[in-house]
Amino acid sequence: MCPPWKDICISDHAKYLGLFLGPKSASHQWTKALSKFQDRISNIHSSHLPANLAVSHLTCRAIPVLGYIAQLVPPPKNTVRIGMNAVMKVLRFPGNSLSYETAFNLDMLGGPKIPSLVCYLKSCMVRTAIKTVVGFKDQHESLLIAAREHVPFGIQRRTFATPIGWDSAAFCTNLTQCLLTQGMSELVAEFRSTNHGRKSYQALAYHKLVNCLPSPTKAWILLLGDRAKMFLQESAYLWPCWHDQFSISEAGLDEIVKVLMTMREGPRLMVIKTFTNSWCTSRRLHEGGSSPTIHPCFFCGEVRKDDLAHYLECDSLWSTVISAANLGAEFLDLDPISRAGLSNPSRASYNLIACAFLVYHAIKLEHLEESLNAIATNDLSHNINLASRIAAVHLQALL
Repeated sequence: MCPPWKDICISDHAKYLGLFLGPKSASHQWTKALSKFQDRISNIHSSHLPANLAVSHLTCRAIPVLGYIAQLVPPPKNTVRIGMNAVMKVLRFPGNSLSYETAFNLDMLGGPKIPSLVCYLKSCMVRTAIKTVVGFKDQHESLLIAAREHVPFGIQRRTFATPIGWDSAAFCTNLTQCLLTQGMSELVAEFRSTNHGRKSYQALAYHKLVNCLPSPTKAWILLLGDRAKMFLQESAYLWPCWHDQFSISEAGLDEIVKVLMTMREGPRLMVIKTFTNSWCTSRRLHEGGSSPTIHPCFFCGEVRKDDLAHYLECDSLWSTVISAANLGAEFLDLDPISRAGLSNPSRASYNLIACAFLVYHAIKLEHLEESLNAIATNDLSHNINLASRIAAVHLQALL
């Protein structure tokens, strides 16, 4: 044994220029980058920014954090969940409000446009393969030749010539494989032969990857259909629409989008949050943890009814909002699906939804203790008067 070497550390992975090398490097590649990404998302969330500004920070400050490692390493397996949670946190949606397809296609309903995280990370590697690294195809071919000589054929097919004992493919293999998917090998020829303005290789690759994704229409129809079913199942009344299975068609979705596009961006996002059961009620947010605390309805005082399904049919809330808007009685007796705007959409009904959203969250976030004390002393008129004043202020801006 050599005494000077007694403190040498032998490891199966090591960091070089920000990337991990070695047989067991895969589990370490994304750890710090993802941690930094989550920190940026938390900072954006805690800043309480308007939706468009929050999305701008997500696009410019958070997502690029992952771009460096994505040049040579495929996206982590849970990228879909990471991206979906990031969008919901930045836009202040409660958990599980959206699917991945709808989270990155909010612009289809008039919400903010958010770049697809998976497509962005893949496009980083395509750009690296075309513009940055040279000779990787020859290196990959050398690995294939060595694998044919030394690695069993069954293992070769599963691992793309990854040596036995290594938990990830070589960088040269990653770069080669990324150009073999979705027509990326033709990108250079397309770049040179197409009038694309100032778009870069990465922008063209991203556009190509996005175009290969399935249409989000089906995802939105599925999500909104599930939310409508939930509103009906949790209703306290037997509505006539229960006898018919409610479903949203493409034509119905187009009608909803058409009405949404007549509204301003802020109220539009409030309506989308109503569609997706994203009011910040105590039941929706599971307040209290293991000992859940569900508040009573702030408007009628019914116990443990601080929940969107109840508010969609709370006469006290909607009478207040409709009176403040000077609308007729035809807006009063509506089933939960129509109240949520998923059936018979109109600009007037969507403005009412946005107003109810603002009234509820103003009371929940700024007048919670005052409202709960009024309920405890059976002084519901105090909350109704408060809601009426808040509704009158917000309706001036909405109508």
